[in-house]
Amino acid sequence: QISAQTQMLDASVDCIKLLSQKGQVISINQPGREALGISHDVTSFGMHWLNLLAPHVRKNGQRALQAAAQGKKARFDGITQ
Repeated sequence: QISAQTQMLDASVDCIKLLSQKGQVISINQPGREALGISHDVTSFGMHWLNLLAPHVRKNGQRALQAAAQGKKARFDGITQ
């Protein structure tokens, strides 16, 4: 059975990734899986989110991740590879 959260995230056209506080990918919505070429039946990730970012924005991503882990809002411009 698909959870309400999964249905809500899959309804977005954006690539949405849920991360652990250490920055590991826990979940990716369906549009994100399609954009990254990940099969819909993959349920275990574990890859580090920063490695999905283009090298020139990883430092900004790291700062955003640290701020988010402290409960702060974090935002930056970047692109995935």
